[in-house]
Amino acid sequence: MAKKYVSLVTGSIGQNIDCMKRLILSLQNSVYKFWELIIVLQIIDKQTFIEKIGSEILSDERVVIITADKGLSKARNEGLKYASGDVIGFPDDDAWYSSNFLADVVSVLDDDSDNDIFLFGIFDPIRKKDSFKKWPKKKLKIHNYNFYKYHNSNMIFIRRRCLSFDLKFDELLGVGAKYGSSEDVDFISCMLNNKFSIIYYPYPMVYHPAISEEKISNTRGYNYGLGVGAFIAKSLRLKISFSSILSLLQPMACLGRLVVFFVIDRDISLYNYYRLKGMFVGFIQYGNEMR
Repeated sequence: MAKKYVSLVTGSIGQNIDCMKRLILSLQNSVYKFWELIIVLQIIDKQTFIEKIGSEILSDERVVIITADKGLSKARNEGLKYASGDVIGFPDDDAWYSSNFLADVVSVLDDDSDNDIFLFGIFDPIRKKDSFKKWPKKKLKIHNYNFYKYHNSNMIFIRRRCLSFDLKFDELLGVGAKYGSSEDVDFISCMLNNKFSIIYYPYPMVYHPAISEEKISNTRGYNYGLGVGAFIAKSLRLKISFSSILSLLQPMACLGRLVVFFVIDRDISLYNYYRLKGMFVGFIQYGNEMR
């Protein structure tokens, strides 16, 4: 069987230099050698980035550097134009992989020819806990009734044939865009709407730092809420799925944490206030843009 080529598209504004080095080095230490990393720079210029990372690391011809306008979704869409792999993933610039990760991913795809899109668990090996949320430890079919619970761009790997439908990330959603999140769940939702088959595997696991609410600023919480609200408005307007309607539980959960932590931890309560406010504003504004 011919070796599958893996393309990885990551956006960067040049802030997480040490993390980006870790990602590149983890790929260069991979036992699976058929890969390319497409780094899409925003804000920072190419020469400055090369000087910060180091020309020796970037001399690897499998590392491709391009530029794009600000916005993570714009960066990914631009990177997709350069991706030549049979399999494509979307790591953050602070994600990284074990030496066997790519080989294991390719093995999963070789053994499972029925599915188009594969989601894998995310783990922080330093803090020894799941990242973003507690991920299931069993294989799951992803469908319109559960996809909202299983989404993060780091975990997404797609077969190249998915690109024939010209599906892209919504450039109004995601970090650096007007609505600062939910580009990943929207992407998966669109894939399901176009009848692609999606499955979740708990292993192998992508490595990514686990982040708690205590470390997230109120501004970031508000921007994240904007994206959630925008996705809810988009989903209800397009009537995509029942699971999209379940996304309405996010504001309710946020309100619950706001009330509970008002007594226990005012900082977390305030964070949830800004997140909830963002959801409301995002819902109204994105809904107006769709009219």
